[in-house]
Amino acid sequence: MTRPRRWTIPPRAYTLLWDGHSIVGVITGLALFVMFFCGALALYRGELHQWMDPALRTHSTEVASIDALINPILDAAPPKPRGSLLLVWPFGHRPYFYLQYESADGRRIAHWIVPHSGETLPYTGRSILPELLNELHFFGQLGTAGQLAAGVLGFVLLF
Repeated sequence: MTRPRRWTIPPRAYTLLWDGHSIVGVITGLALFVMFFCGALALYRGELHQWMDPALRTHSTEVASIDALINPILDAAPPKPRGSLLLVWPFGHRPYFYLQYESADGRRIAHWIVPHSGETLPYTGRSILPELLNELHFFGQLGTAGQLAAGVLGFVLLF
C-alpha cells in the first residue's frame, strides 16, 4: 500500500500567500471595525442632530396644525407634479417634523419643522456628523460598490 503524496508548495510561494493573507486580513478587519463602530454611533443620529444644533431642542408638547406647518413651505416652493413627499412625524428623540420633497424646478427641498412654533430650519448643512457616521457605516461614499463591499464584508464576518 502506498502512502498518498503530501502536497507541498515552494517556500517563496508559501511566504507570498502568507503575506497576502495577512494584508487582506488586516484591511478587512479595519474595514469591519469602521463599519461596526460607525454603525453603533449611527444608532444615535437623532440625538447627535440635536446635540450639534441647539435650535432643534424643543421642550414644548403643543403641536400646531399640520396644514399650518406645511402649507407655507409648499406655497414657497411647490412640489413636483406627481412627485413624492416625505413627512416624518416627531417621536422620541426627534421632537420635530422632517419634510422632504422635490420642487417643481427640480430642487431637493428638506426642512425640519418645529411643531409648537412652525419655525422651519433648513436641513442642508446643519449637522454633518450623524450623516457622515451613517455613510461610513454603509461605505456610502463609494456609491453602490461601497454598499456592496459592506454587504460582502458583513457576510464574510459570519464565517
